[in-house]
Formats: sequence, structure tokens, C-alpha cells
Amino acid sequence: MKSVKIAIVGGKGGTGKTIVASNLAYLISEREKCEVLLVDVDVENPCTYTLFDTSKEPVMTIDAFLPKFNLDKCVYCGTCSEKCPVHAILVVKGEKLVFFEVLCEGCATCIYVCPHRAIERGSREIGKIYSAKANNIDLVIGELNPGSRRYHEVMEKVLEYSEKLFRQYNYIIFDSPPGTGAGINMIISKADLIVVVTEPTMLGFSDLKKLTNLLKKEKKKVIIAINKAGLSRKMEAEIEKFARENGFEITKIPYSKEILETYIQGKLVVKEYPESSSAQAISLLYELIFSS
Repeated sequence: MKSVKIAIVGGKGGTGKTIVASNLAYLISEREKCEVLLVDVDVENPCTYTLFDTSKEPVMTIDAFLPKFNLDKCVYCGTCSEKCPVHAILVVKGEKLVFFEVLCEGCATCIYVCPHRAIERGSREIGKIYSAKANNIDLVIGELNPGSRRYHEVMEKVLEYSEKLFRQYNYIIFDSPPGTGAGINMIISKADLIVVVTEPTMLGFSDLKKLTNLLKKEKKKVIIAINKAGLSRKMEAEIEKFARENGFEITKIPYSKEILETYIQGKLVVKEYPESSSAQAISLLYELIFSS
């Protein structure tokens, strides 16, 4: 089965990516009469499932490398401390070793440089993958363990797990984290179409421009969705001009009490208030996607 993969991205947090991704998944499942896979790759703050009447179930844990120190072999020479690129190991006065686990990025350099083989391979849990189901929408949810910094590894495992399921679905939607880091590159490289959710503010526009620098390299169809439209006509005009100059399609989702109310209640505006201006705007986004 040939699937269509849609990435919902945004340069900054709080633009409404999850709202767009979840409502769009529902519209596609209803109008195309098919099952949709919604992949929540915002592993530091996954919340797609909260907008559906469902609960998440654990599928697997994600483990990563963690050094194990054999102090019977260690002579506190300090080589591991000197070579650790993130300074997660400290050797004090040649007689004490201190390991800052939260700083460790799992590169395993310490194992290879230790002249006395006093460091062994260990592991620790850095995250989990969950699943959930809401009618014709199946969710895969990645979640980083609190305190861990290794979100790229969790994102990668979530995408690897999801990719095994792709052939079962006509449509896959990725709900992405904010930013322009390596994790975003992983997501957009798998997508056929990119929806950039922004807001009509100076910060939103600034982050939009950073993000679109990445998207231009991919040479894929890009739709810019201005969420919270109506807050600033001036900024909307700036974003529209930017979109035209770069060949991006554009649509607007107005800020309304219905979309705010459903978000607070953990519901979908296209389901609860299908005639509202926000629901109609998301419906237009759906039509724009399917016109390509």
C-alpha cells in the first residue's frame, strides 16, 4: 500500500501543531473512510492522545548506552575524564571518580580510551513508546523520560517503530516538536508534504524563516498555516508576502472561542463545532492538501 505522509512542523512551541495534526487526522479518517496513523514525535511533550477519548498503552521501552565503571580495575588515571566530550566524568585528585549521568550522551568514548578496561557497557531507559486507538485513528506516541537529554535517540526509535507500520495505512501524520534541529530533519525527510504551523507574531515569523531554510532543501510541497489568524493583520501580511516570494501555499486558521474551548476540554474542534470558523479553516487545509 502506497501511503501519503504529512509532517506537521513549526519553528516555535505553542503555534498549534498538535491541534492541527489531530484535527486533520480526524478529517482524513472520516472523509477518506480509512484508518490513519498519527505519530507523536514531540517526545518531550507528547499530547496528541489528550485530544481523543482514549488512553495510551505502553508498547516498548527505549534503552541507551550507559557506562559501568569497574572500580577494582580503575587506577583513576583520568583518561576517561579528559576524553569525555560532554564532561560527564570527573576524576578528583587521582583517587575518586564522579559520573554525572544526566550529562552522558552515550557516545561510548570512555570505553575505547580507558587503558585499563575498567569501563564496561551498561544501559538505561531513556524513554518509552506508547500506542493508542480512537476509532479509525491509530496513535504511536514517543515519550522521553523526565531528566533525560537524549530526545534525538527517542525520536529516532519512534520513527523506526512507526516505519514498520506504514504499509498498513493510506495516510500517516507526524506531529513534530518545535525547533529546527536534527530531529526535525529526520521527520521531514520521511514526509511527502509539509504543513508549517506558525502564528502572526514577530517570534513566530522569525522561527518560520529559520525552519523554511531547511524545507527548501527538501524540495517538497510546503503549506504554511497561519494559526491564531486575526491577532495581527500586519504580521499576517508579512507572512503572506514571504510565502508568495518562496512559492509556498498558505492558509489561515482564525483564533476562535470554539478552538480554545475544545483544546481545554481535550476535544476536536472539527468534530464538536464543524461549522465554526476554525473547523472550516482546517477543512480548507484538508482540501488544499488533497488538491495536490
